[in-house]
Amino acid sequence: MKIVILGGGIVGLALAIELHRIGATQVLVLDRGHSPATWAAAGMIAPRAEGLRGALLDLGLASRALWPAWAAQLEEASGEPVDYRSCGVLLPAQNKEAVEKQNIALGEGCWWEREEVLAHIPGICETIAGGLWFEKEGAVDNRRVLVALRAAAERLGIAVQSGVNVLGPADPDLRAVTTDAGLVSADRFVLAQGAWSGTWLDLPVQPLKGQMLALKSQPEQLRTVLYGEGVYLVPRRDGRIVVGATQEQVGFEPGNTAAGIHALLTNALALVPGLADCPLVEQWWGFRPATPDAAPLLGQGPWPHLHLATGHHRNGILLAPITARLLAREIVTGEPQPLLAPFSYRRFCP
Repeated sequence: MKIVILGGGIVGLALAIELHRIGATQVLVLDRGHSPATWAAAGMIAPRAEGLRGALLDLGLASRALWPAWAAQLEEASGEPVDYRSCGVLLPAQNKEAVEKQNIALGEGCWWEREEVLAHIPGICETIAGGLWFEKEGAVDNRRVLVALRAAAERLGIAVQSGVNVLGPADPDLRAVTTDAGLVSADRFVLAQGAWSGTWLDLPVQPLKGQMLALKSQPEQLRTVLYGEGVYLVPRRDGRIVVGATQEQVGFEPGNTAAGIHALLTNALALVPGLADCPLVEQWWGFRPATPDAAPLLGQGPWPHLHLATGHHRNGILLAPITARLLAREIVTGEPQPLLAPFSYRRFCP
């Protein structure tokens, strides 16, 4: 069975590797070649801190549980580090009562008093009341993950063609697609094109732009992820601190803006004034694949030969391992996976 994956971000490549692992012998990845959301993300592994609910929380927790072993296996398969860290996530708060209610709803989180927060986070705003601490959550260097996935795919002999744009179905049954490099046929297609998934197929996936920046601090100056009001800060081992992110419904409008960068810096320095002297070393943007309910489209698509792995919104990094594992099983065995059922595209059908 020939399987063609349309999309070369973390979801598409993770799925290709998982398909290979469970015995699929003909897997081809067609990559647009432009920077995917994977490259632009912050890399948080934080379903609880993100406030996910219901079936999406269940999926997120299942994927979070996979991440430690998945990251180790990827490093072994690729020979590349991915910097996965279960470093915890802290939600600083000005109001303990409101956070206590949130704690009941979210589970897992424990309250840190002001003194404990100040001891763990040098330079944080001293007026905070405390924070909600999620010990089991963390982050990964998403850019390193992308490098590792590409290296692992190459080592495994998985064909990845870059710079290929899918133009649309080549026939009514989707036995082939038309690309700017010619026709490509397959027994199964998987749509994993992120924010571009709705450009040639009538799916409710729209780009949601996010601007981000990076500061350079001393290594280990910030040792945990901070998730504050209108901003999050994600530390890297080399001292970089990723600051994100705006949410803008502007289509595929590229570029950073003065307003976007100003908002990020204002919110970041209000939360951690001690970072004020850190150099601003990078700024960038990306496009999240957003759906109306902020949940992904997974599983069987509108054609018998099409599966969906898209619409992950801001959770593509978190959900990549579980998406790859369950969707690969479904494609190879033909058996529906219960965890994927709530994310069918049919929930948007009239």
